Amino acid sequence: MMLLINSAWGLNFIAGKIGADTFQPLLFTALRFLFLLVLMLPWLKPAPGYMKPLLRVAFLLGVFHFSMIFIGLHAGGNIGSIAITTQLYVPFSAILASVFLKEKITLQTVVAIAIAFGGVMVIGFDPIVFNHIDAILWVTGAAFVMSVATILMRKCPHLRCSGFRHGLPWLPFLHCLCSP
Repeated sequence: MMLLINSAWGLNFIAGKIGADTFQPLLFTALRFLFLLVLMLPWLKPAPGYMKPLLRVAFLLGVFHFSMIFIGLHAGGNIGSIAITTQLYVPFSAILASVFLKEKITLQTVVAIAIAFGGVMVIGFDPIVFNHIDAILWVTGAAFVMSVATILMRKCPHLRCSGFRHGLPWLPFLHCLCSP
Protein backbone atom coordinates (compact mmCIF):
# COMPACT_ATOMS: atom_id res chain seq x y z
CA MET A 1 0.00 0.00 0.00
CA MET A 2 2.84 2.40 0.86
CA LEU A 3 4.47 1.68 -2.49
CA LEU A 4 1.21 2.49 -4.27
CA ILE A 5 0.78 5.76 -2.35
CA ASN A 6 4.37 6.86 -3.00
CA SER A 7 4.11 5.90 -6.66
CA ALA A 8 0.94 7.97 -7.04
CA TRP A 9 2.66 10.92 -5.32
CA GLY A 10 5.67 10.65 -7.64
CA LEU A 11 3.56 10.23 -10.77
CA ASN A 12 1.65 13.37 -9.77
CA PHE A 13 4.83 15.41 -10.32
CA ILE A 14 5.43 13.84 -13.72
CA ALA A 15 1.84 14.56 -14.76
CA GLY A 16 2.17 18.09 -13.35
CA LYS A 17 5.36 18.70 -15.32
CA ILE A 18 3.76 17.47 -18.55
CA GLY A 19 0.63 19.54 -17.89
CA ALA A 20 2.54 22.70 -16.95
CA ASP A 21 4.71 22.35 -20.07
CA THR A 22 1.71 21.65 -22.32
CA PHE A 23 -0.52 24.43 -20.97
CA GLN A 24 0.27 27.72 -19.30
CA PRO A 25 0.74 26.85 -15.56
CA LEU A 26 -2.26 28.87 -14.32
CA LEU A 27 -4.47 27.43 -17.03
CA PHE A 28 -3.30 23.96 -16.05
CA THR A 29 -4.19 24.72 -12.42
CA ALA A 30 -7.68 25.82 -13.53
CA LEU A 31 -8.12 22.69 -15.67
CA ARG A 32 -6.97 20.47 -12.81
CA PHE A 33 -9.53 21.99 -10.46
CA LEU A 34 -12.25 21.95 -13.11
CA PHE A 35 -11.74 18.20 -13.38
CA LEU A 36 -11.85 17.91 -9.58
CA LEU A 37 -14.98 20.08 -9.44
CA VAL A 38 -16.80 17.93 -12.00
CA LEU A 39 -15.71 14.77 -10.21
CA MET A 40 -16.82 15.96 -6.76
CA LEU A 41 -19.90 17.97 -7.72
CA PRO A 42 -22.38 15.39 -6.36
CA TRP A 43 -20.81 15.65 -2.89
CA LEU A 44 -20.23 19.40 -2.63
CA LYS A 45 -22.21 21.05 0.12
CA PRO A 46 -21.82 24.10 2.37
CA ALA A 47 -20.14 23.77 5.75
CA PRO A 48 -22.27 26.06 7.97
CA GLY A 49 -20.14 28.13 10.32
CA TYR A 50 -16.91 27.19 8.55
CA MET A 51 -17.24 28.80 5.14
CA LYS A 52 -14.79 31.66 5.82
CA PRO A 53 -11.94 29.40 7.01
CA LEU A 54 -12.80 26.92 4.28
CA LEU A 55 -12.55 29.62 1.61
CA ARG A 56 -9.25 30.88 3.06
CA VAL A 57 -7.74 27.40 2.87
CA ALA A 58 -9.22 26.81 -0.60
CA PHE A 59 -7.73 30.06 -1.82
CA LEU A 60 -4.30 29.39 -0.31
CA LEU A 61 -4.04 25.78 -1.45
CA GLY A 62 -5.95 25.94 -4.69
CA VAL A 63 -4.87 29.29 -6.06
CA PHE A 64 -1.47 29.95 -4.52
CA HIS A 65 -0.01 26.55 -3.62
CA PHE A 66 -0.91 24.65 -6.77
CA SER A 67 -0.25 27.61 -9.07
CA MET A 68 3.20 28.06 -7.54
CA ILE A 69 3.90 24.31 -7.83
CA PHE A 70 2.97 24.29 -11.52
CA ILE A 71 4.93 27.49 -12.22
CA GLY A 72 7.92 25.83 -10.52
CA LEU A 73 7.45 22.63 -12.51
CA HIS A 74 7.22 24.66 -15.71
CA ALA A 75 10.38 26.63 -14.87
CA GLY A 76 12.42 23.70 -13.56
CA GLY A 77 14.42 21.09 -15.34
CA ASN A 78 14.71 18.55 -12.53
CA ILE A 79 11.44 17.14 -11.22
CA GLY A 80 13.19 15.25 -8.40
CA SER A 81 14.58 18.40 -6.79
CA ILE A 82 11.20 20.07 -7.05
CA ALA A 83 9.41 17.09 -5.48
CA ILE A 84 11.90 17.03 -2.61
CA THR A 85 11.63 20.79 -2.10
CA THR A 86 7.86 20.52 -1.61
CA GLN A 87 8.58 18.60 1.57
CA LEU A 88 9.78 21.82 3.20
CA TYR A 89 6.15 22.32 4.22
CA VAL A 90 6.76 19.94 7.14
CA PRO A 91 9.44 22.00 8.92
CA PHE A 92 7.68 25.23 7.90
CA SER A 93 4.48 23.87 9.52
CA ALA A 94 6.34 22.97 12.71
CA ILE A 95 7.79 26.47 12.96
CA LEU A 96 4.44 28.14 12.25
CA ALA A 97 2.66 25.85 14.73
CA SER A 98 5.03 26.97 17.45
CA VAL A 99 4.36 30.63 16.65
CA PHE A 100 0.61 30.63 15.93
CA LEU A 101 -0.67 27.57 17.79
CA LYS A 102 1.79 27.94 20.69
CA GLU A 103 3.05 24.38 20.27
CA LYS A 104 6.19 23.69 22.20
CA ILE A 105 9.35 23.09 20.18
CA THR A 106 11.83 20.86 21.95
CA LEU A 107 15.52 20.55 21.20
CA GLN A 108 14.70 17.31 19.40
CA THR A 109 12.23 19.18 17.16
CA VAL A 110 14.80 21.91 16.41
CA VAL A 111 17.33 19.24 15.42
CA ALA A 112 14.71 17.51 13.24
CA ILE A 113 13.86 20.82 11.51
CA ALA A 114 17.55 21.49 10.87
CA ILE A 115 18.00 17.98 9.47
CA ALA A 116 14.94 18.44 7.24
CA PHE A 117 16.27 21.70 5.79
CA GLY A 118 19.74 20.18 5.42
CA GLY A 119 18.32 17.06 3.79
CA VAL A 120 16.45 19.08 1.18
CA MET A 121 19.63 20.99 0.41
CA VAL A 122 21.79 17.87 0.13
CA ILE A 123 19.35 15.65 -1.76
CA GLY A 124 17.62 18.28 -3.84
CA PHE A 125 20.49 20.43 -4.97
CA ASP A 126 22.29 18.62 -7.71
CA PRO A 127 24.30 20.87 -10.06
CA ILE A 128 21.42 21.36 -12.52
CA VAL A 129 19.29 23.00 -9.80
CA PHE A 130 21.36 26.17 -9.98
CA ASN A 131 20.28 26.58 -13.60
CA HIS A 132 16.65 26.67 -12.41
CA ILE A 133 16.84 28.42 -9.03
CA ASP A 134 13.60 30.28 -9.85
CA ALA A 135 11.78 26.93 -9.91
CA ILE A 136 13.12 26.04 -6.45
CA LEU A 137 12.06 29.44 -5.11
CA TRP A 138 8.52 29.04 -6.53
CA VAL A 139 8.20 25.59 -4.97
CA THR A 140 9.67 26.74 -1.65
CA GLY A 141 7.02 29.48 -1.64
CA ALA A 142 4.38 26.85 -2.41
CA ALA A 143 5.61 24.75 0.53
CA PHE A 144 5.33 27.78 2.81
CA VAL A 145 1.80 28.52 1.57
CA MET A 146 0.84 24.90 2.23
CA SER A 147 2.17 25.16 5.78
CA VAL A 148 0.09 28.31 6.37
CA ALA A 149 -2.99 26.48 5.05
CA THR A 150 -2.19 23.53 7.32
CA ILE A 151 -2.13 25.84 10.35
CA LEU A 152 -5.46 27.38 9.27
CA MET A 153 -6.96 23.87 8.94
CA ARG A 154 -5.81 22.98 12.42
CA LYS A 155 -7.66 26.02 13.76
CA CYS A 156 -10.92 24.33 12.64
CA PRO A 157 -10.87 21.09 14.65
CA HIS A 158 -14.59 20.37 14.20
CA LEU A 159 -14.50 20.54 10.40
CA ARG A 160 -13.73 17.13 8.97
CA CYS A 161 -11.06 16.74 6.31
CA SER A 162 -13.76 16.19 3.69
CA GLY A 163 -15.07 19.69 4.40
CA PHE A 164 -11.80 21.15 3.17
CA ARG A 165 -11.80 18.95 0.09
CA HIS A 166 -15.33 20.08 -0.72
CA GLY A 167 -14.31 23.73 -0.72
CA LEU A 168 -11.21 23.33 -2.81
CA PRO A 169 -12.39 22.61 -6.36
CA TRP A 170 -14.45 25.60 -7.41
CA LEU A 171 -12.61 28.67 -6.03
CA PRO A 172 -9.20 27.98 -7.64
CA PHE A 173 -10.87 27.05 -10.92
CA LEU A 174 -12.67 30.37 -11.12
CA HIS A 175 -9.64 32.42 -10.05
CA CYS A 176 -7.12 30.76 -12.35
CA LEU A 177 -9.50 30.83 -15.28
CA CYS A 178 -9.93 34.59 -14.87
CA SER A 179 -6.19 35.28 -14.40
CA PRO A 180 -4.21 36.78 -17.31
